[in-house]
Amino acid sequence: MNLQDDKLTKPRQRRRSQSGETLTALPPVTLERMARSLVRTSSPSDVIKEHLAAIHELVRAKSTFASLFEPEKGLLVLAGSRGRADEAKLVASEPGEGTVGQAFSSATIVEDEDGHLAVPLLDAGRAVGVLSLLGARNKASKEVWSALAGHLVAGLHVAQLRDASLRRTRDLETALAGLKSLDETRDKLIGNVSHTLRSPLATIKANVELGLMNRLGELTKKQRTAFEVCHRNCDRLARLINDMLLMSKLQGERMKLSDKPFGLRALAQEAAGSRAGLTSLTNTTIDVQRASEVYVKGDRERLLEAVAHLIENAILYNRRGERVEICVGAEDGIALLQVKDHGAGIHPDDLPKIFDRFFRGPGTTPLSGGSGLGLAIVRQIVHAHGGAITVESTPGEGATFTVKMPLFAGAVSAASRVVEPRDGVILLVEDDTDCREVVTQVLESEGLSVVATADSAGARALLTASKPALVLLDLRLGEGDGRRVLEHIRGDAGLANTPVFVISGAADSAAGFLYDGPERIDGFFEKPLNLPRLLDRIREYVRVVA
Repeated sequence: MNLQDDKLTKPRQRRRSQSGETLTALPPVTLERMARSLVRTSSPSDVIKEHLAAIHELVRAKSTFASLFEPEKGLLVLAGSRGRADEAKLVASEPGEGTVGQAFSSATIVEDEDGHLAVPLLDAGRAVGVLSLLGARNKASKEVWSALAGHLVAGLHVAQLRDASLRRTRDLETALAGLKSLDETRDKLIGNVSHTLRSPLATIKANVELGLMNRLGELTKKQRTAFEVCHRNCDRLARLINDMLLMSKLQGERMKLSDKPFGLRALAQEAAGSRAGLTSLTNTTIDVQRASEVYVKGDRERLLEAVAHLIENAILYNRRGERVEICVGAEDGIALLQVKDHGAGIHPDDLPKIFDRFFRGPGTTPLSGGSGLGLAIVRQIVHAHGGAITVESTPGEGATFTVKMPLFAGAVSAASRVVEPRDGVILLVEDDTDCREVVTQVLESEGLSVVATADSAGARALLTASKPALVLLDLRLGEGDGRRVLEHIRGDAGLANTPVFVISGAADSAAGFLYDGPERIDGFFEKPLNLPRLLDRIREYVRVVA
């Protein structure tokens, strides 16, 4: 509803003012009161009421009203009032009708013979409503009425913007909470998918390796070739799974990185060894050039993956019979690692895009398909360590990738732990039946004694009964958390020094573990297991049965 004079349809001659003063300027106290209302109030309706109260007291009116135009209704509707309400005038009005409607339509001040004053509320010269006063004792100049109406419109704008901002903030908070929940769900899904895919893959690879080790009988030449192809593709599938999960972590900036010093040349040698199985594809040799050790600081496992990706890329794009050269050095406080191939090289137009996800240059067909994420992962990992990676290439002459990282101040004298192999059984805690059986078979074929269980309850019972020389512990058990088994071991005085190696297919399962302290682990093996490496480490701790 709004002020509307039902009797009058045309403005009449203005009457002379009753007793009272005539305002020619807005008093500072009124301006201050209007300004304070913007701070104290939160909603547009409250701002209108506060401004009307200030105007009402200033002009000593019987009634003060504000009407706002609602386009969807085509009417001027009451938005707020102060003083004594005149029920005869509290009806919605149309533009052009009565005192209120005429002031709105003409965008000029209108006053009728009954002392009903209507002042248009203008926004950029366009009327958006009307300020109405009945029986105002204090009169004012046109400039004062326009100023009062202008302050009311400005206050309304501020309140509407603040109201909209609050609504958007609430919407963003709701959306952010939803995204956080989605991230948590995705992290859980990534971990579960990783573990679910890697466990059967570990079983397949272990059986293939048993065949290649002649533990399943002598193989013919064709059978050995088939086993080698299966073994190579198990590794390839494991890398594809790892690439997708790792990129998801890196993109979401959820990758937890450790910060420890290590030798970059030793890391390059290990990375070269991890990709040695691919060299037969191009009859390639990997040459890690002799040099003094260079030390950097960061997450060794993640950087190992990055360098391994660079070496794999160099092998797959190398010409047959050529070398992949790896060089480690330092210059001006920067550690450098270069991987050079002698392949077809990279076209100059493709160089700016070479580190993009899924990018493949035209005509580049690697001998073994990949995820298309390798170089993107390298860049993400290197950047996460405060480093940089560049590439130089001349078509027909190969490509050279250079990793630059801050040089660690000095050499690292890692105090090596002297481990004496001990007699005893190995406790294997693994909930996947096939994986448990094949790992047991591999260990027993090497002359090692094994007891195995699928859950944490069985693990605690066997720990008490057998006092194992070493524990192989899966983190994600069907019943109970593998971490509780570790807590049980480290909390028991008789078991506290038992070596524990974690095995898991879950992405970043080793994150948060320490290699010293009350909840330490002695090593981590990711599924599918590298059996030769696993056996080498176990022999350091457990004496083989004669």
